[in-house]
Amino acid sequence: MPLPLEEQALLAKVNAPDHDTCLRKALEFCNLTGRSAGDLADLVAREFGSCGRSTMLLYLRDDYAEHRTGIDQRWMDARVWGTITKHWPKPPVREFGFPLETKTSLLLKHRLMQARCHGAVCLVHGHVGTEKSFWLENIVAERMEAGKRDTIYLYCSEGITPLQLLHRIAREFVRLLPGESDRRFNSNARDPVREALLERFAALPAPPAIAVDEAQNFKGCLPALQTLRELWDRSARGRRDPGGERPGCGVVLAGSHDLRLLFEDARVKHTTLGQWNDRFDYRDTLRGMEREEALRLAAAILGNGKPAKLRPEQQEIILRRSLKPDPYTTLCAKCGELRKENAEACACGGKQWKLLEYFSARALVKYATQQKERKEHAA
Repeated sequence: MPLPLEEQALLAKVNAPDHDTCLRKALEFCNLTGRSAGDLADLVAREFGSCGRSTMLLYLRDDYAEHRTGIDQRWMDARVWGTITKHWPKPPVREFGFPLETKTSLLLKHRLMQARCHGAVCLVHGHVGTEKSFWLENIVAERMEAGKRDTIYLYCSEGITPLQLLHRIAREFVRLLPGESDRRFNSNARDPVREALLERFAALPAPPAIAVDEAQNFKGCLPALQTLRELWDRSARGRRDPGGERPGCGVVLAGSHDLRLLFEDARVKHTTLGQWNDRFDYRDTLRGMEREEALRLAAAILGNGKPAKLRPEQQEIILRRSLKPDPYTTLCAKCGELRKENAEACACGGKQWKLLEYFSARALVKYATQQKERKEHAA
């Protein structure tokens, strides 16, 4: 039955490309947004009045023309194309809160480079306020904007399951390389998604590195963590060269000190997570900003286009407001050396300990921003 002339005129305005392009972009849209065939059908129905879920499933399987004989497939292409172009996800807007580089940013850049180039597995942990999340997300975004699509940024939420982890990796992979979409990425079963990712990784000259933020949240969901290890392990097989390089999908796990404790837990160190502990190429502890870094950051925030000149009393107030104790790191009160695990006395003979104090970037930015806003309102 032919479509009404009014609907034909409406769909003609969409100016959809050929069917293969429409289908490929529809699958990419679903991969990017995490929508199922039913979700896309509901979205199309809101835009054009009607679209059954079974109809959309046939379309995404490329079986629409075979089962819907007598109906011009171009009109279905137009419905889908008009919907996905209207609702295509926009790239996130980045708001830079740090106008300078710090030791944290330089360390994370180096570890990401090791993961990309050599398939390295890196563990980076630090106290709250070292801005691991800020730097990881923005380093990856900067590379994408520069056309270097080689690193996936992934946020690990509490209670994440293996399937949710794979879906997030697949979604970011398609965002990274739009031409690498696969209908299996939307599967509700773990194995098809994992195998599709591994096949795509194997087809690339080098698979992307995976940077996992807030990785301490794997504590209650070890199966997801083991799924990530399987991706690294299987993507590296067959790629090892005689020099010992492992150009699989390198991994950077970044999180709080709880992440370190997860891998040091005696109950899992040599059992459940023993394979992870054997694979770490780098383990780094972030110590926060140093005094000069903190003052440069404060001056950059408080200045108008150029660093502000801070009086000595201003400097002391800013440093005092941003100084925080690290409950996981203990120093010798006599010489300042780090306390070794379970040590009763330091090598210098000191037996009194104190907590490490560090300058929190988060606390500093919050305080300096408040002071700047207060000054602007007063003016």
